[in-house]
Amino acid sequence: MEPQNIKAIFFDIDGTLIDMEKKRITERTLDALRRLQQNGILLAIATGRSPLIVPKFDGVEFDVFLTYNGSYCYDRRGDIFASPIPPQDVQTLIQNAAALGRPVSVAGRTQLLSNGTDDDLTAYYAVLLLNTILRQRRTSAGHVR
Repeated sequence: MEPQNIKAIFFDIDGTLIDMEKKRITERTLDALRRLQQNGILLAIATGRSPLIVPKFDGVEFDVFLTYNGSYCYDRRGDIFASPIPPQDVQTLIQNAAALGRPVSVAGRTQLLSNGTDDDLTAYYAVLLLNTILRQRRTSAGHVR
């Protein structure tokens, strides 16, 4: 494909844009992204992350975001595609995890919640450069909402 035919480039975050050893984006990568934008190429993020934890990069505005492994996609104007997990399925996942004694972290467009923590969840959030977010909301039946 000829470079002038490239209209958009999609990037993963962890291990692609962010150097996992340094836990940051390198200046060289930022420069390359800026040059791509200056040449009219759309920049897109494709990640398993929640939109709430997609990092911002100095001097680079991404055009399109494919988050939750493509189940929620949006651009600067708004939603393009959304296919959330049905609430009853989320409840089943939380109940199954509770039966195993494991916490669950769930996220939507505007919230990221966890009903507890353990070493695995703490390590997951540490990779994302976040502290574990703890918030419990229980129903009268003891279920996490």
